[in-house]
Amino acid sequence: MADTTNTTVQSAAAYTKKQLLSAKRYASRHDLLAALLQDGQTYTHEQVQAALDKYLKGVIQ
Repeated sequence: MADTTNTTVQSAAAYTKKQLLSAKRYASRHDLLAALLQDGQTYTHEQVQAALDKYLKGVIQ
């Protein structure tokens, strides 16, 4: 007899560049996100935060 336990995988919500740029959450980083994010891709909040952190902690040459 097979186990019929339902397993659900929760995926984080992904947003387009346009949606993220219009979000109040990122209002203070609008210009930076416009440069970092690519058109036609979707991003989770975790991915956006990681991209911001990576850029802001980058080494200035």
